[in-house]
Amino acid sequence: MSAEWPPPDADAKPRVPEDPPGPYASPAEYAAAPNGVPRDDQPWPYPPPQWGPPQQWAPPAQWGPPPPGAYPPPPAAWTTAPPQRLADLPPPRPPHRAGWVIALSSVVGVVLLGLVAVLALPSLQTLQRPGTHRPAPNASSPTSTSTSSPKPTSSPSATMPTGLEDILKKNPIYAIKVPAHCPAQRIPSSKAAFRTQVKALVSCENKAWQKALAATPVAFVKPKVVFYNASISSPCGQLGTRYPAAYCTGDRTLYFSTAAYAQGRYYRLAVAQFVMHEYAHHIQELAEIFDSESVMDEKSAVTTRRIELQAHCMAHYQLTHSDIGFDAQDRSDAEFQFSYTTDAKGHGSATAERYWGRRGLSGSKIGACNTWTVPASRVK
Repeated sequence: MSAEWPPPDADAKPRVPEDPPGPYASPAEYAAAPNGVPRDDQPWPYPPPQWGPPQQWAPPAQWGPPPPGAYPPPPAAWTTAPPQRLADLPPPRPPHRAGWVIALSSVVGVVLLGLVAVLALPSLQTLQRPGTHRPAPNASSPTSTSTSSPKPTSSPSATMPTGLEDILKKNPIYAIKVPAHCPAQRIPSSKAAFRTQVKALVSCENKAWQKALAATPVAFVKPKVVFYNASISSPCGQLGTRYPAAYCTGDRTLYFSTAAYAQGRYYRLAVAQFVMHEYAHHIQELAEIFDSESVMDEKSAVTTRRIELQAHCMAHYQLTHSDIGFDAQDRSDAEFQFSYTTDAKGHGSATAERYWGRRGLSGSKIGACNTWTVPASRVK
């Protein structure tokens, strides 16, 4: 996938494979503290938000205009903003893909054997694992879009739906509850502490999901976890530090760079939030969501947002179902994140992120995060 997201023809139909798929990253809204003021145990952001954007510079009038073409003009405006958003960029959708890459922030990379999940559909790049290709949907079967809010199924199905659309809209995971008992969360004090915290969270989620999925036809497989510094090669392409974390479907691995450590120091549940976001992409992979999204008869950007907002919702579901003491301050932190987005095209507007984030926080089952049965306006 190209470094630019979304690509110029992201909304065009029909979809035509472009560049190799890329990683899916976590939303960057995880980057700021409520009201721009960190807690006592958090570092102050730089520069302070209250400074506002610097003014455009202009040379003194007495200098006169520079010779034509001598210098490029100064930028129209300078801006300040929270650290770069951890956003998932959608990868191209070739007929056969080795994997998807989903990154903590939008990640762009070259896909070799898998996809990276930033995406919430895209982020590093998309590929398909051998043996996972599904036949193209029957052209005669229309794709309908419900106008009602998603409702959790009463009980998990014993068999996996056979139609691609049913896999998206009636997936067995929607009927389950996933209670977890994870370690207490805190702002990591060092890179070593950060790695320990991430591993403990993933281990906790592994136990919870393995138990919950046992009642469904979805086979549980633990994701691998890899930490790296400046860059690393993956089946989904080359991963760097521009996007702190990513999930690659090609090797079903969660990748965390040194940038993720800095990202995890903004507020108490920052690490939990982006780890659970990337883990949600892993569950989407196991539940065959990535293999089925091509059935949707809509602009690719809309489908991308359905994937990303579903992971966003599932991550917030886990925040209130993992026994990590989600309190009023944590809710305040979450609400602040909902109000900030730099990738409305790929992750949804602040309105959409708030809607699905709140559904996750208050949902009783994963079905609260079924983004596939709602109209496109709900994921805009």
